[in-house]
Amino acid sequence: MSLKCLLKIPVSLFSGYGNDGIGLVAAMERAGIDVRLQPTHVDPPLPDPILRALQKPLEAPFDLIINHVDPTQLQSVVRKESKTDEIEVAWTMWEFLKLVPEYEPQTNPDWKPLRKRLENFDILFTYDEVSYQALDPHVPEGVVHSQLQGGYDPTFWERYERDWFSERFMFCMVGALNARKAPFDVIEAFRTLKMDYPDDVTGMRLGIKTNVPSLHPAMADWCPDLRIYCDTWPRETLRDFYHASHVLLAPSWGEGKNVPAMEMMTTGGAVAMSDFGGHRVWGSSEYSYPLGYTLATHTPEYPDNLSARVSKETLMETMLHMYRNRDEVKRKADLASRIIPQMCSWDAVVDNLFRRIADVLPGRGDALFARYTMAKSEAVREVPR
Repeated sequence: MSLKCLLKIPVSLFSGYGNDGIGLVAAMERAGIDVRLQPTHVDPPLPDPILRALQKPLEAPFDLIINHVDPTQLQSVVRKESKTDEIEVAWTMWEFLKLVPEYEPQTNPDWKPLRKRLENFDILFTYDEVSYQALDPHVPEGVVHSQLQGGYDPTFWERYERDWFSERFMFCMVGALNARKAPFDVIEAFRTLKMDYPDDVTGMRLGIKTNVPSLHPAMADWCPDLRIYCDTWPRETLRDFYHASHVLLAPSWGEGKNVPAMEMMTTGGAVAMSDFGGHRVWGSSEYSYPLGYTLATHTPEYPDNLSARVSKETLMETMLHMYRNRDEVKRKADLASRIIPQMCSWDAVVDNLFRRIADVLPGRGDALFARYTMAKSEAVREVPR
């Protein structure tokens, strides 16, 4: 008997949760799971695993139901009194230390507090310690709350051997670079280095790729050796950009995971990131550069909602150190290119998902894990040799 899983997810190459949805479906299919989809949002193009899953009817019962969406979208698929043996999981993340506000009730007639929307789930998985702290006060009695970070697809981002020791040495940023990602802090640190050490950092470059219009191109005239790209690139162009770069900077105020950092490390590049939230799940000073931070009020409206701030001085010190110590940077980057794909791929995360369900739900979780193990064994036997 096959293991049948319903996923309530967005499907899109152009958003974080949407990319996660695509990666999760593909990994579950590879593991021999019968995947059914109830998409919350769909953007073409759609990869083959998504097309196959969308053609299957949504026929209950399911062995496992997963809601992998933003906290504001979490809503149980089945009512508790209707459940048989299904295990229903809510899986989400939050970047800051408090979840305030969820919605403004007066603008949404269907608004329900998160505690009410979580009550029919068996498990809430949150990505990291910050997400856990933010959402834990909203978890109703009877729902298990545990940490489990999502994954990424490493297959397209093959390792590339850069020239680490030429004069040109490029730092980069990638993503939807709004204020939370701290691009202005990076630009200011880079510009100050260029002004304070004009003879020492002549080869230092900064390339910023964003898909939101948060940075004016004229900033490149104000800051020497800065290039800003505001566009939606195909994966091939983004891969070339990673290959042309040496270090990805991610001093963001908060992250659930950070897929560009994982992609960059998979290609053999180095990463320096705020030592906060989702970065702490996969980051280590052994193979990356965690950046110290202070906590600051995230928005004036909610003064007790805190997020991380990496100082300009910390950024400058780290960038200068990496520019001057390329043997060390290359050694860490080489190690990361071996560790991150094994630790953080969606295939590894799906394995961890079923193990964690067995850990936190004795009995029903153990039975589900046994069926998952059997399904995966059958899938391995069916792979053409």
